[in-house]
Amino acid sequence: MTHLPQSLMASSLSSATTFRLLDSRSTAVPKLSFFSASSSSSSLSFSFSTSSLKCLRSSPLIHQRWLVNATNRGFGTSASPKCAASDPDQLKSAREDIAELLKTKFCHPILVRLGWHDAGTYNKNIEEWPQRGGANGSLRFEVELKHEANAGLVNALQLIQPIKDKYPVITYADLFQLASATAIEEAGGPKLPMKYGRVDVSGPDQCPEEGRLPDAGPPSPAEHLRSVFYRMGLNDKEIVVLSGAHTLGRSRPERSGWGKPETKYTKDGPGAPGGQSWTVKWLKFDNSYFKDIKEKKDEDLLVLPTDAVLFEDPSFKVYAEKYAEDQEAFFKDYAEAHVKLSNLGAEFDPPEGIMIDDSPTKPAPEKFVAAKYSSGKRELSDAMKQKIRAEYEAIGGSPEMGSTVRNAEKLVERYMKGNDASHDASHVWRVRDLALSLAQEEGLSSHPDSMEIVELAALLHDIGDYKYLRDLSEEKIVEDFLEEEGVEENKKIKILSIIKKMGFKDELAGVVSGEFSLEFGVVQDADRLDGIGAIGIARCFTFGGSRNRVLHDPAILPRSDLSKDQYMKKDDQTTLNHFHEKLLKLKDFMKTKAGRRRAEKRHMFMEEFLKEFYEEWDGRA
Repeated sequence: MTHLPQSLMASSLSSATTFRLLDSRSTAVPKLSFFSASSSSSSLSFSFSTSSLKCLRSSPLIHQRWLVNATNRGFGTSASPKCAASDPDQLKSAREDIAELLKTKFCHPILVRLGWHDAGTYNKNIEEWPQRGGANGSLRFEVELKHEANAGLVNALQLIQPIKDKYPVITYADLFQLASATAIEEAGGPKLPMKYGRVDVSGPDQCPEEGRLPDAGPPSPAEHLRSVFYRMGLNDKEIVVLSGAHTLGRSRPERSGWGKPETKYTKDGPGAPGGQSWTVKWLKFDNSYFKDIKEKKDEDLLVLPTDAVLFEDPSFKVYAEKYAEDQEAFFKDYAEAHVKLSNLGAEFDPPEGIMIDDSPTKPAPEKFVAAKYSSGKRELSDAMKQKIRAEYEAIGGSPEMGSTVRNAEKLVERYMKGNDASHDASHVWRVRDLALSLAQEEGLSSHPDSMEIVELAALLHDIGDYKYLRDLSEEKIVEDFLEEEGVEENKKIKILSIIKKMGFKDELAGVVSGEFSLEFGVVQDADRLDGIGAIGIARCFTFGGSRNRVLHDPAILPRSDLSKDQYMKKDDQTTLNHFHEKLLKLKDFMKTKAGRRRAEKRHMFMEEFLKEFYEEWDGRA
């Protein structure tokens, strides 16, 4: 999406409305939100009913002069009642009216933008409603409409206000999301399993502060997108899939500073002609956006920095490539992400929401069959070993490994054979692959010595782990191995230093402070990434079970401000407390940018897991 500068959109909808959210302090250097497109429509006229003014007066839509003019025409001026949940029948009828509006006004893009901008102010770090922002109808107030990111959205409000007048028992929060979802579906997009019943804020004093939506043209597009969308609780996959909605719309240079005045795809409309689109058929929702960005063959199609970065950033690229090849996968993931976005920050009445679709929106899930996921063997299958080898080579590992690396793998398999599955050889393979992948992202792949140090340190990092020591002599296994293998002295020192300092207990003791090598950073981050997220959850409970720990006891509180010695004494602790004492802290201890980026997604997964766990434990889920 792209914020448009305030001069970007004419108040008359006879001119196209660019919808990539090009927000700018100046017309020359616009700011980019996340989605922009262009819509057009003929001139508009409105006749306000008395009922429509009930919410409008205390919720000043567009401009106060609307109310003045309406009052001069003889309409009432009573205060607004409390806007509560929406009526299901009115929601269904309003959806039909929006579908008809789209056929004549070609306003799909700006209606999508309206819904996104009302929801996109959400801050997951704020618990209170409505301070947390999100889909609460606050965008109807003039104070929020004046935010630079919302330039031109007055036009969207003008388009749907007659529908609000016709169906007064629909909240603005619901109407905005209903319009956005209907626009996607009518443009050929996936069916969206939406729910309604969002409560409206009651006054302009409840609007969020300006600056919560993305900017355009930031110095680091990937970093900026993550900063904004992680704040909303969204992840890399959702950033990329939501970007796919750029398949709708166009940008106009005289308003945003982006794009061409006209192309062969926009010179004849539909709607007002002109502007530059991201796709050839810019009112059709499909996966053309990803295909066109990837190919970059058509100079008449727009590619902005935040578009291009989807195929440049390693994590974004995985999803962008997938959606360019598989429209079905794009539609499935988009539907999930759009619905999640539309619910951000919302307070529902009733709490479970209101569904207006009679038919089921999701197919029945495939029945879980354990045999598909487990062979019952303790050893890795040959097929899994081949898969691990292929992944290793794909991220820079040598297909013809040196004897030292091969021997290190054999040492890992031999030494860790008796460990529980939280600290077995599979853990080491994952850490090795993660470390090499992070090293590539951090620019170490052009330094063979560094990559060798990273790989050997990752492979050997858990040999001699104090939790599994059977004999004190095992503490020297790694040092003796490197000596026997004839590893160069400077490399050996670096490898041993990484292994010695990378533990969480050492972080608590202040062993790692000040400067550290990049090799150390990627290996430690890789080990910690394997300790969080879905894998981290599985490992945590596996380890707790191996030590016969209590699963959870509300009377045993997590310890805070732990010393190294306290951390190592866990006889009286529960498995669940380990999340609070260590795992939830790891995201902020990451040493590399690549590690921090990946940790965000895994951290959010753990947070959601713990919320569900506590609700189920208390019998509330």
